[in-house]
Order: sequence, then structure tokens, then C-alpha cells
Amino acid sequence: MNAEVFVRSKISRPPIAKGYYCTELHDLLDELRSRQLIVISGPPGIGKSTLVSTYIESGNLPSIWCQVDKGDCDPANFFYCLDVAIHEAKPHINFTLPHLSRRFSQTLDEFAKLFFQQFYQHMEIPFLIVLDNYQEIADNSDLHEAIRVACTKLPKGGRIVIITREKCPPSFAQLRAQNMVAIIESQDFQMTPSKVMPSPPHAQTETTA
Repeated sequence: MNAEVFVRSKISRPPIAKGYYCTELHDLLDELRSRQLIVISGPPGIGKSTLVSTYIESGNLPSIWCQVDKGDCDPANFFYCLDVAIHEAKPHINFTLPHLSRRFSQTLDEFAKLFFQQFYQHMEIPFLIVLDNYQEIADNSDLHEAIRVACTKLPKGGRIVIITREKCPPSFAQLRAQNMVAIIESQDFQMTPSKVMPSPPHAQTETTA
């Protein structure tokens, strides 16, 4: 698999499996519109990705979906994926985003501020940026700091969703103290018969912005 194909596989929203989703959790995501960062944590198979994907599909929300992996512990790889994703979503608009070069190697905060300020200008509001499999990111990765900056620069109506098998990363403690974070955990996925609906029959699997 060449690099271009690999990146496109990372930024494609996974298809929605046939089944059911909990409308109560969609309502909860609506209630959390004021939070910049939503962390959805729990073991595999409980429906974390399905929840977010059906939420995007049912609301026809502009979104960027990134399947993060260990390679994204290097923020340069992550920023490159976002760059490809937004250009895929806006193929008819000619624009250039900053590239993380050696000049910014010691000032990641400055680069992240510049990048996300420009990145968000090309997103239709409201929007979601979804980072799936976030448990792959090491605790000491600089990516956490980049995400913190991304949250502080979000325009009103923009949200970042982290999907992980682990607890909310401790590096987001400052954001939590500022009441910018909401956490949805495995116990929240308890469904009741009156709160379930069939999954949308035709899932949009491409990145949209």
C-alpha cells in the first residue's frame, strides 16, 4: 500500500454496521454542543465508532474522521493527514495550509495555532473532527499538546471527538479544569427498548467538511 492510499484509508469514515443505535446517546451528544472536546471511552465492540458515525449521518454533519495510529505520535504525520482530509473534502478550492517543518520543531504550540486557525476557516459549521483509536497515542506524545491547542482554537459550533479504549488522557487535565471536556463511558451505552433505532440504511463513509 503506497503512502497516498494509506492516508486515504486513515481519513475515511468507517461504514456503519447494520444494527441499532441508541437515540438517547445522540441526544446526549446534542446536549454537549458547548464542550470543545468529547472523549468516548470503553472496550472494543460496545459501539463507540457506530455512535459517532450514526450521529454524523443522521444529522448530516460536516466532519473529518481520522483513524489515528502509532505513527501519529509524530505530530507531523497527524497534520499531514488533516491536510489531505480537508483538501479531499474541498477539491475545488485552492488553498495551502502550513507544513510542520524544522523551523517549527521547537515551537509546536505556535505551529498548531497557525495550522488550526487556517484549517477551521475551511470547515462548515457545525462540524466534528473525529480521532478514532486514540489509545494508540503514547502518553508522552506531543500530539496531545497539538490537540489541546486545537480545542482552544475551535470556532463556536466546532467539536473534537476522541474515541478510545482507555480513559481520558491525563494530558487533557487543563482542558477538563476549564470545563471544556465531556466524557462518555461504557456505562452510558446501556440501551432501553424505547431509545433504540435502526442504523441509517445508507451510510456516508467519505470525509466531508
